[in-house]
Amino acid sequence: MKTDLRVLRASGEAAGTASAQPHAGAAFGLLPAQVLRVEHGEAVILCHGREWRAALASQVPGVITGQSVLAALPAEGQEGTNGNGAALPALIVAAWPAPGAPACPPWQFDRDTGSLALEVAQIDLAAVGRVVLRCGDTRMQFEKDGSVETRAHQITSAAIETHRIEGGSIELN
Repeated sequence: MKTDLRVLRASGEAAGTASAQPHAGAAFGLLPAQVLRVEHGEAVILCHGREWRAALASQVPGVITGQSVLAALPAEGQEGTNGNGAALPALIVAAWPAPGAPACPPWQFDRDTGSLALEVAQIDLAAVGRVVLRCGDTRMQFEKDGSVETRAHQITSAAIETHRIEGGSIELN
């Protein structure tokens, strides 16, 4: 059975239970859309032949070009506005898996142990000043000036083929 929001709104007003935002229920509709591009933290989506700027709901970590999404868009003839009267963007509330993406994410987090497992082809980790990797008392630090510092109780370095150590000077002990 399909219920018209206008009927619900009218019955709520008659019963004296109108919401603080009188037409909030009818102001937005959920519609499928496709992501055209992502710019400055917002997505530009295509829905029914029209482009919309859309913000991401907190449960949607990100979207990519070509991905199918479900977006809350202003209903026909309605303009969604915030309390200051500024137009609200559409809101992406769900996203289908991207074309060619694996069925499950490439990471797994175990809340009980606090373990994070990644299985990806490549990790590109970038920082403006420093990257520090730590495990217990072991530490590896990469600086933006190109220096690398490794601190550990024991370091093992092995190679099946040639093992090269290069530098302007090499100091042992």
